[in-house]
Amino acid sequence: MTPSPRPPVATIRGLVASLTLADGTLHLAIAPGRSADWRAEGIALAVTGTLLIALAIAVVLHRSRSFFVATSIMSALVIAALVGSRTVGYPFGPWSTITPPMGPYETVVTIVAFGSLALALGALVSEVDHLGATGWRFENLAPMAVVLAALPGFVTSQWADDAAHVSGSTHRHVHYPAASLEPGAALSNDERAGLGRQLTAAANAIASYPTLGAAEAAGWIPVGGYVAGAGQMLIDPSVDSRAETLAFDRPSGLLYESSQDEARLVGAQYNAWTSDGSTPTGFTGPADVWHLHDGTCIADRGVWALPHDEATTGNGCSRVEATFDDTTSWMLRVWLVLGWENPAGMFAHDHPALS
Repeated sequence: MTPSPRPPVATIRGLVASLTLADGTLHLAIAPGRSADWRAEGIALAVTGTLLIALAIAVVLHRSRSFFVATSIMSALVIAALVGSRTVGYPFGPWSTITPPMGPYETVVTIVAFGSLALALGALVSEVDHLGATGWRFENLAPMAVVLAALPGFVTSQWADDAAHVSGSTHRHVHYPAASLEPGAALSNDERAGLGRQLTAAANAIASYPTLGAAEAAGWIPVGGYVAGAGQMLIDPSVDSRAETLAFDRPSGLLYESSQDEARLVGAQYNAWTSDGSTPTGFTGPADVWHLHDGTCIADRGVWALPHDEATTGNGCSRVEATFDDTTSWMLRVWLVLGWENPAGMFAHDHPALS
């Protein structure tokens, strides 16, 4: 009696389904963060991700070639959208003036979509019997299981977290002013004098806290952990910055090079809330580049509040014993400590030395 042949480890059907499943999941992973920046884009990503996952399931369960056609079309649209927005920019919407770079996340999604497109097109010119049997079979589930095992590590990585916001948008990502917008550029004599007074007031306000330990001894408290590009932030828990008008001699936060007591002061942070969501009036001149936060962490104890900036999971507030409030706020960092001048600009969002 001839033994039954072993089932293949993978089939074209299983590979197409697994790559389509991966593409759909990667779209869903960044949809919440993108929605905070531009709701329409977040919805589009969520819908695209859902459709891709549905197509992956349909390819496994149904014999019809129409699902391979649909998979080809969706994969082609994903590639066109990514390559187009990263080469000629967004055609419309709030980021129409931005051409974001092709980052690690976009590269992975494009490669996966190309693989899915190539295999789906190959399936369309193959005999249906060569694609593999339908149903929840080993050869269909095995490649999908590999994808599902790998995805948690990908979607929780820093590059996926970064991809949750468009690079160059006003939310979360770096805003490096151009050289022509450096402090003092294109300012009148009176404006330069005014900016000088504002920066002096800010420098004097933070001079009493040269180390993290000194700030904690004075009552400032760490919020969250060390953040690459920003350092360790401390705030005064007795001050509710929502109720305060912006004052240069009262920064909302102090920034330190590490979380150790001996860590040196590197800069200051200002937060502002505007009733209509408009950009606040800050330092004199065009160089202070504020960025937007679509949420606020309100302390469960004390009165402090700070912007919420959790791209994917939304757990940032609970980690600092606070609750989330759906309000809009603005944040600005100022690198005015001698020895910690920022080559990207005094008001740059991130400091390259704080890796």
